[in-house]
Amino acid sequence: MEERKPLHNHQDSVFCMLFSDKESALALFNALEDTDYGADKCA
Repeated sequence: MEERKPLHNHQDSVFCMLFSDKESALALFNALEDTDYGADKCA
């Protein structure tokens, strides 16, 4: 059986598309770090 390699370029482009704006990136950070920073802290 042939081993399949992950499509890192696809994964990267999806991540960049989803978290390219500051609000989405901040929401991800808050979820991962269990913090509650608001948009005003994202300057």
